[in-house]
Amino acid sequence: MGAKAIGLQQESKTRNNQMMMDIKAMVAGLSLQNNELAGNRGQSMNVLPESRVKVAALHLEGKAILWHQGYVKIKGPVAYDNWQEYVGSLRARFRKQGYDDPLAELKNLKQTHGLQEYLDTFDALYPKAGVRRSSP
Repeated sequence: MGAKAIGLQQESKTRNNQMMMDIKAMVAGLSLQNNELAGNRGQSMNVLPESRVKVAALHLEGKAILWHQGYVKIKGPVAYDNWQEYVGSLRARFRKQGYDDPLAELKNLKQTHGLQEYLDTFDALYPKAGVRRSSP
């Protein structure tokens, strides 16, 4: 794989890992806040269960907020009703494998430098993309 492709892949992994750590911290913080507030029996809670998704969305940015907007558009108003489902969907989307899309990388592959670099990148992506030759 070419040096440029490897550098871009490393940069993408670093950004994705940072985003995942931020999301984990946000979810952990909301869970911790909920547990602490639940321990104060009889006292009002700062984040009501039906408001958790909305509060979490206030802290999203970048790809995460774009994902959230799409999630709400698809689910409609019920997107805000189930915190566990929301967190599960969020984790499924942003877990490490969620970013690997070798088929898209293969589709968008362009020769920008030497032919050998292009072929090396193609050879690395092709088996990962799961492309199969169709029978005639």
